[in-house]
Amino acid sequence: KNLKLNIFDSVVKNGGNISPREMTYVDLKKEIKQMEERDDVYINIWKMELYKKIAIPFSALFFSFLAFSIAFLFGKHKGLTMGVFIGIIICVLYWALQISGQLLVMKVDYNSFICIWFPNLLIALVGLLLSLRLVKK
Repeated sequence: KNLKLNIFDSVVKNGGNISPREMTYVDLKKEIKQMEERDDVYINIWKMELYKKIAIPFSALFFSFLAFSIAFLFGKHKGLTMGVFIGIIICVLYWALQISGQLLVMKVDYNSFICIWFPNLLIALVGLLLSLRLVKK
């Protein structure tokens, strides 16, 4: 029996080749260029994987700005428990937004750039607003 547990790979693999998740950034970029010439229907999903390869590492930068602000705003008054609780909630919301964005790209064919980068932009915006609030104090 050939049991496929990863639904994404079974839908997206291009003629049995390597899935976009397994490709390097450069290889994925080349494959997308070839897909654009062929006018492939799965190109938006492949672009989503390309954008994820950049957006997820950048999220660490945005999370650090946000964590810095939260630590100064809630650290002294509410203690460690409140900071950990807020951090867990923010991480779960980020994860949910990332998964929702991927589903919107795969099922509804929304713009992959916007769907993948929206959670990062939201985290960066919240971090910036909290930092500005900190500066005003």
